[in-house]
Amino acid sequence: METAMLNDLLEDEAEKALYENGELDELKRVLRKRRSLLMDELHGTMKQVDRLDAVIRQTEKELKERKRT
Repeated sequence: METAMLNDLLEDEAEKALYENGELDELKRVLRKRRSLLMDELHGTMKQVDRLDAVIRQTEKELKERKRT
C-alpha cells in the first residue's frame, strides 16, 4: 500500500503498528469498525439535512401563502 495513503487513512500509531507487523486481519477489523461508525454518523447527518430541507420547504410555502393574502 502507498505510504501517503497509509498516513491519510491510519489514524493512530496502533493502526500503523498493525499494518507494519503484518496483522492485516486485525487491521481490517479495526478499519471496518471505524468505517461503520463513520457511516452511522453520515446517516445521522443526512437525516438532519433532510429535516432541514423539509423545514425550508415548509417555510417557503408559508411565505408564498402570506404574499398571496
